[in-house]
Amino acid sequence: MIIVVGTIVVGALGRSASSRLAKFYAMGNYTDLRVPSMKLVGLGALLGVAVIMLTLILAREILTVLFKLEYADYVHVMVWTMATACISYMGSFLGHALIAVRYFRAQVPLYAFVAGITPVT
Repeated sequence: MIIVVGTIVVGALGRSASSRLAKFYAMGNYTDLRVPSMKLVGLGALLGVAVIMLTLILAREILTVLFKLEYADYVHVMVWTMATACISYMGSFLGHALIAVRYFRAQVPLYAFVAGITPVT
């Protein structure tokens, strides 16, 4: 549930920034493109760290309330899941930047890698 909330926030921020990033790219203003892109990635990292910290503090209670007491022993799994969410948030912002500059070719191997690694994890 926490991951979904973060994903909604990241998606909304990324979509709202995409048009401005695309405008900078179309004008050839690469510095103005790079700075907000890196700020968005930093925001994704900050959001991810906040989610991890929140999980470290409240994971046992969340797992006990949503599931059963036995699940509270698996706080470490929830923390690792939130760490992957942090990486996902940063990657999502990078994906929005790639779409804004219409660099679709680089996304094919990335999505192929994700599709290949997902069953393993």
